[in-house]
Amino acid sequence: DGAHDTVPELPWSRETYTRVILQALHELGYRRSAMELEQEAGVLVNSIEVQSLEQAVMDGEFGVAESLVEALGLDDSKTKRCRFILRRHKYLELLEQDKCASAMQCLQADITPLGSDPATLHALAALLVCQGPALKEKAQWHGGGPGGRHELLKALKSLLPPSVLLPPRRLQTLTQQALQHQMEHCVRYNHVEPWSDLLQDCFAAEDRIPSHTVMRLDHHTDEVWF
Repeated sequence: DGAHDTVPELPWSRETYTRVILQALHELGYRRSAMELEQEAGVLVNSIEVQSLEQAVMDGEFGVAESLVEALGLDDSKTKRCRFILRRHKYLELLEQDKCASAMQCLQADITPLGSDPATLHALAALLVCQGPALKEKAQWHGGGPGGRHELLKALKSLLPPSVLLPPRRLQTLTQQALQHQMEHCVRYNHVEPWSDLLQDCFAAEDRIPSHTVMRLDHHTDEVWF
């Protein structure tokens, strides 16, 4: 519309810029504002595929989640890693539910064909005799509830490229980098605390630089330590 005609040209993707802003709004808790911006800009902070992946994982639909991962166009190594993470979690949930026969089938038919190293397969097989807290402890696993599935989702997201899923707190990271750059290039800035003013560029007055003699030492013949 006419309002967009006055917006200056950006040296980066307008869509990506909007996604970063949307993510920041969500992280700050401004959900309604984020929803309105998504509708106005026609941009989602996460694609429909990523949102569907999140829902499938939290619902325990691991086969669906695996299909969604494969549709994201990741490289072969990351796709294989995602498959292993999903199938391992499925295997552990079956063990937690005392479905040992189904767990054994998952290990043999789903996990082994991925070509995992023998030590990994042996460690997973050893979990068949574990129950309750011992299973979680030995597998270093958070369980099959919402908490465990959230950790599973975090592991999957760590493998997704930024083009698919924005890194967490991206705007905060960019802001911190900009402030650090300003401090490093402000020749007079020598405060102990970091510069945190977002409303103006980093600066330091001339009186921050020592301009008079505090102490004068004479007649020493070696190094002087303070």
